[in-house]
Amino acid sequence: MKLRFIGVLVGLLLPFIVSAAGHGQKWVGHGFSNAISVKQTVGKGGVIIHQETQEFWDWSNAPEAFPRAVAPSCSVSVAMDSTGNFLGAMTSCEIVDSDGDVVLFRGKAGPNGEGTWEQVTGSGKYANYEASGTFRTTVQISDTQSKFEFEGETIKK
Repeated sequence: MKLRFIGVLVGLLLPFIVSAAGHGQKWVGHGFSNAISVKQTVGKGGVIIHQETQEFWDWSNAPEAFPRAVAPSCSVSVAMDSTGNFLGAMTSCEIVDSDGDVVLFRGKAGPNGEGTWEQVTGSGKYANYEASGTFRTTVQISDTQSKFEFEGETIKK
C-alpha cells in the first residue's frame, strides 16, 4: 500500500494532451506504472521512497494530431510515517512523443491516494495548451506496479 499511489500520480499527468483547438476539452484515460528503480531514505519519523518509473498512458478521445498513447518517464517521491502509513507523494513526468515534441507534468497525492496533476510546459503541439486534472489508483498490482485512472481538461491558450 505504501507505493500504491505512485503510478496514479505519474499516469495522470499526461492526459492534458487531449485538447480541442480553441476551447477546453474534458477527457478521461487510464495508465500503468512500473518502477524501474527504488531508493529509500529513512529518518526518525518516517521514510521517503523515491522511484523512477516507466509509464504507459492511454486515453480514448485524443484530438487529431495527438498520439493516442505515450510512454513517459517519471520520478516519484513518497512520504510515509514511521509506522508505514502513506502521507502523500509528488511526481514529475517527461515525455518525448512520436513526433519529437516534449511535455512536462507534475502532480501530487494526499493520504487517500487521490491527487491532482498539471502540465508544466511543452513544445510543438503542447506549447499552446494548459491542462490540469485529477487521478486515482484503481489497482495496486504490487509495491512497484499500479493501474490508475485520470481525468482533466485541456484549454488552448
